[in-house]
Amino acid sequence: MSLNSEMIDPILIENNQTQLKEVYEFYKNEHPILYLNGFLGTGKVQLINYSLNFLSQDAVVLKHNCFETTILDDIFLTFFEEFKKLEAQKIIVRPNIKSENFNQKIHSYFSTIEKPILIVLDSFEALTEENRKEIIDFILHLTTFQKVKTILIGRTFKASQFPERLTIDRVSTSPLDKTLFEKYLKNNKVKYNQKVLEDLYKYTRGYHFFISLTIEIMREKQLPPETFLENFKKSFMNYYEYLEKESIDLVPAIAVRFFWLLCLLRHGVSITLLKQLNLYDEDVISILLKNKILTKDNNQIYVQDYFKEQVDVSIPQNVALKLHQNIIDIYEAQLPLRPLERTILLSRQTMRKEIEYHSLFLPKKQVVPNEHGSGLTYVTYSKEAKQPTSQQAHQQQAQTNTQPKPQQPVQQQPRQQGQWVSTKDYSQSATQPQQQQAEQPTQATNIDLGKLGFDVKDLPFKLTPQEMEMLAASVASIQEAHEKNTLNLQQNTNSSQPPVQAVQTQTVKDEEIKITLEDIINFAKQQEVEYQYAKMIELYQKALTYTDDDNYYNFLPLIYTKLGLAYQKMSDWENSLKYYELARDFYEQTTEKIKENYIKLSIANIYYETYKPDKAKNLLMDIINSNGMPEILITKAYIAFANIEDSLSNINSAYEYYKKAIALSNTSMDTETLSELYFKFALIADDKGDTPSALDYYNKCINLSSDEKLNKYLSAAYSNLATLYFERNEAQTAAKYFTKAYELDENNSNYDGMYFSATKLAQLAQKNFPEKAIEYLVKAKECAKKLNDTFYIASAVLATGDFYYSRKENEMALREYLSAYEIAKNEFSKDNLSKIQMRIDDIKFRIGLEAFNKIETEFKNGQH
Repeated sequence: MSLNSEMIDPILIENNQTQLKEVYEFYKNEHPILYLNGFLGTGKVQLINYSLNFLSQDAVVLKHNCFETTILDDIFLTFFEEFKKLEAQKIIVRPNIKSENFNQKIHSYFSTIEKPILIVLDSFEALTEENRKEIIDFILHLTTFQKVKTILIGRTFKASQFPERLTIDRVSTSPLDKTLFEKYLKNNKVKYNQKVLEDLYKYTRGYHFFISLTIEIMREKQLPPETFLENFKKSFMNYYEYLEKESIDLVPAIAVRFFWLLCLLRHGVSITLLKQLNLYDEDVISILLKNKILTKDNNQIYVQDYFKEQVDVSIPQNVALKLHQNIIDIYEAQLPLRPLERTILLSRQTMRKEIEYHSLFLPKKQVVPNEHGSGLTYVTYSKEAKQPTSQQAHQQQAQTNTQPKPQQPVQQQPRQQGQWVSTKDYSQSATQPQQQQAEQPTQATNIDLGKLGFDVKDLPFKLTPQEMEMLAASVASIQEAHEKNTLNLQQNTNSSQPPVQAVQTQTVKDEEIKITLEDIINFAKQQEVEYQYAKMIELYQKALTYTDDDNYYNFLPLIYTKLGLAYQKMSDWENSLKYYELARDFYEQTTEKIKENYIKLSIANIYYETYKPDKAKNLLMDIINSNGMPEILITKAYIAFANIEDSLSNINSAYEYYKKAIALSNTSMDTETLSELYFKFALIADDKGDTPSALDYYNKCINLSSDEKLNKYLSAAYSNLATLYFERNEAQTAAKYFTKAYELDENNSNYDGMYFSATKLAQLAQKNFPEKAIEYLVKAKECAKKLNDTFYIASAVLATGDFYYSRKENEMALREYLSAYEIAKNEFSKDNLSKIQMRIDDIKFRIGLEAFNKIETEFKNGQH
């Protein structure tokens, strides 16, 4: 915890004795939330960072810096990154579940971590009202865990944002008083007279950040205070504008564009991403950190809020255009990647919105990149690396794309019977990877929007130019399908038609084709199958305008339901609830109780996703208590109820609801429902120590189907079953199940699952099958690199070093340990780094100084 002491100026500790005592009391009491507020520059973040010294060594701290773009999923990604780091350092244990939902994966950590957890959200006031509400709902959900506390940091506090019943501890920071202000000047060896003291205190208002920035500028420019103040008075600026101008002068010339890029980004960036883009220069970043222009926290780099508010006006327009395009290129490269594979900690929803935002600054008519790329380069100041072009960036991205490469088909390696495990004797074989056809670029289609059968101005939403093209292409596809059907009909009938009739039929091709409501709905269903939810919404919204169609009333509940589903998939909870409620009202009026209850189930699931468990449980209880409902619906309701109770850590209650669902279930039900039920019942049985039931239901889940599209828990069931046998020291059986899980995850390019299974298989093989052990250690490292995960990479390299160390292959072990230390030096704690250093020192003793220096020199020269 000593690092936290280095992150605060001693004068702030002296100025905040009362506040630190209040924070300490919060850590001890039972209140779940503390709100720390104070003006910009009063040391709020430093104060909380220092207070972490009060926590026990077991405490898990999760921090996130909020922006106007931040949504809950962005925070989850940051938390997940920290969870993986703690796993790698063996501070926490990986939850015994592979959730099909990322939010549930995050929740599984909160449910299974037994250590106290502190969440710190900085810049809370920056959030939009809508996003803040969702995040507060999550925080309120966490209040059900006694082990979780939350600290919110913001400039202002608004009680109206929180429920009246909620107890929130409040702490406020203050400027330095004049006595401490003068002491601070003395501590920093600033020579001053009374006039200088009065002026500096008046202009900085005693705010710590502004006086520290002032001193840094005077020091860098070697100006005495009198000269600095005289220059300020001649500038005709207010003091804060002058500070900004003088600070930006300290940005090195080679880093100006890099600084501008960071200013335009509405979030932090990781060091890993900067290195990928050849934008990382340790010396430059150190200068910007020292000059208080940048700040760094949790491996994320940010521009200080103070500079982001005005600096964009100073960016030349031609440079700004290129930077906005650079940023769009970055997002588009990250969008196809799974959360575990991204080097930017943003959700897809946020990245899409940011693409829209930055596109506003580009010319309306842009040249579409051809197959050879746009040639637009990323900005760079790297002294050693050339800047990649957009084409190169996309080529690099393609290397990590999860689509199988035709020239490298996946091949199963033959296994030697009796030497290592085999999965051939299992009832289900690994699903073979499906060949994916590369998506072809959409051809430009000349469509006369005036002949589409409707006026786009009548749509209940405004179409962007891109959406207009998308809708035109969609309608063109429907028209093409009609024309193809008409042509086929002509070909089948022309041979039997008289010449005159054939000529009359031929004129059909030239007539305008009318698009019906059914056409729109069929095409929307196709978009759903292809996961094109934005297109799906556009088409169903258009379907709502077909009020004169004879089938409009019959299709109306379907349209409402599908819009609810599409918005749910897009995480637009408000619109999703709106359309589900419309569907529910429709079925209520037509007294179709079963359909109404299915809609209630969908609404309850949204309440569950948005941390409103009481509303969800009320709806589910209505379904369960309804008469004449099908067993599958009641079963789904019991599963949903159990999921909610499990999320609230009511394990016994969840267990009972799963048992009720089990009692109602039968093999005629759909595989997806049974898969979830069997897997989650096995999981909770394992948590309750009922190992026989856990083994039984994991196997039942596995035997349902080998089709992973239907049996979404197949790989997870194999992995958890393997873990049970691993914990029971039944190595051979554990190895068989881990191998099966690895093969399934490999087919789906699930590198996280592959990494986990590979590390376990390496452990199991280490003693009797060393060749297999090193094979799986290599695979674990490959998966970690695919995930761009520093912590996984460091752990895999360290495990490889330990393998060689155990076999007394000291030189091989040393190379791995040196590599592990290099990877982990900026990420791991000092305690964990010292453990690696102890291994290195031990090998130095074993092989002697001369051999050690030779290997170390080779490593530093890149000969490893």
